[in-house]
Amino acid sequence: MGLVLEAFGYMPNLSQSVRSLNGIYLMLTLIPALGSILTVIPLFFYKLSDDEHKRIVEKLGE
Repeated sequence: MGLVLEAFGYMPNLSQSVRSLNGIYLMLTLIPALGSILTVIPLFFYKLSDDEHKRIVEKLGE
């Protein structure tokens, strides 16, 4: 986070520029949203049928 703030020109204890405020906005909204979307994508490719679920539960019960 510090590197992102530095890249957008954040200066502590000063009034922030529009550029640094935009960087803070991106860090708090769009970047986490993109990370969440990227995290969910593999779930679409994970096929778990009822039979596979039962097999896993049985295996865990052993």
